[in-house]
Amino acid sequence: MRSWDYYQNNQQLREVINVVISGYFSNGDTNLFKPLVGSLLYDDHYMLLADYQSYIDCQDRVSQNYHDQNS
Repeated sequence: MRSWDYYQNNQQLREVINVVISGYFSNGDTNLFKPLVGSLLYDDHYMLLADYQSYIDCQDRVSQNYHDQNS
C-alpha cells in the first residue's frame, strides 16, 4: 500500500494531515508545511503514515494502563 492509500483509508489520519494543510499550526500559512505534507503523502520512505494507526493504538493502551494503575 502507498502512503496516499493510508491517508485516504484512515479518517483520523486524514483529518490530522488536513489540519496541518489548513495552516492551523503555521498562523494560516498553507505553504509552510507543504513540503513536509508532500513528502508524507507521496514519498514516505520511512513509512510514517503506515505506522500511524499502530502508534495511536499503542498510545491508547499505554494511557489505559496508566489510568488503570491509579484506580
